[in-house]
Amino acid sequence: MQSCPLCLDSSRVLTTAAYGEYASVYCPACQLQFTSPMRHPGWEFYRDYSHYEMRARESDPAAGDWMASRDWRFRTFFSLCSPSSHRRVLDIGCGEGKFLAVARRKGFDVYGIDLDPRAVELARTLRNLRNVRAGDWEELAQVHGWNNFDGITLFDVLEHLATPLRTLQTISGLLRPGGIICITVPRLDRYPRLFDPQADRPPHHLTLWTERALTILLGRAGFGEVRVVKRPVMVEDFLLHTMWRTQRVVRKFRLAENPAGHDAQPSGGQRGSHWKLLLRKAILESCRPADWLLAASRWGEGFTLFACGIKPAHQ
Repeated sequence: MQSCPLCLDSSRVLTTAAYGEYASVYCPACQLQFTSPMRHPGWEFYRDYSHYEMRARESDPAAGDWMASRDWRFRTFFSLCSPSSHRRVLDIGCGEGKFLAVARRKGFDVYGIDLDPRAVELARTLRNLRNVRAGDWEELAQVHGWNNFDGITLFDVLEHLATPLRTLQTISGLLRPGGIICITVPRLDRYPRLFDPQADRPPHHLTLWTERALTILLGRAGFGEVRVVKRPVMVEDFLLHTMWRTQRVVRKFRLAENPAGHDAQPSGGQRGSHWKLLLRKAILESCRPADWLLAASRWGEGFTLFACGIKPAHQ
């Protein structure tokens, strides 16, 4: 039986489900759900995974940048960090650079790395981000100038990694003393379970987290002043859930019509993208009162946890 990647104990873990060669396992002591075996599938898996298709064909960054500006994860980061105190920021798993573009506009000196070269190319060409690299972040220790960061972010990255504790211990070496690490992860105990259930299965997600599990992880990685923030349930969660479900059905029909898998989608052009962005803004802005009511009622548990910790000054 696979040992818990946090407490390293295998005597109390419970197998909760099986998915082919993988099993989902739960550690009641750490309240962490993990996978047996804990094995990363390689970036080729993500290249072919339907959730990341847009990385190959994004053409208008306006919609993505507007969504990024209202992203709860990013807004939470900016509420805790300012360019004056955490100027140099490294985003591990930067994707197309949406967070980095917003952070740059706010005055941060931004750096990013991602395994997917398509995403990094989009970050460079669409958002004019220069300090972005394609490759494994563990190689950064050998890159001149890519260290002593004031802040390091991992937005929805940790759940994909096979060695979460070792990852954070290694990342600590890229931070200056007093620097901050910020992590977001999918929440195990969310309610309602508004997320594509297949996306939560291994090998896409190797771990699902609770507040206790994140607190243990950051503490054992050597970080202090640990804080965990819970994302509230929002109306857009229901909209995204509907969109994911619809996309999956549409994709099945397209693959049935084109078994070769060439799922090219014609772009609506810049004008079409403009109207889609306006419609999306109108819908989401109209949902604000409902979001306030959901927050005030404290109904449900959002599907994301945000955790941060400070690297001690003596390290």
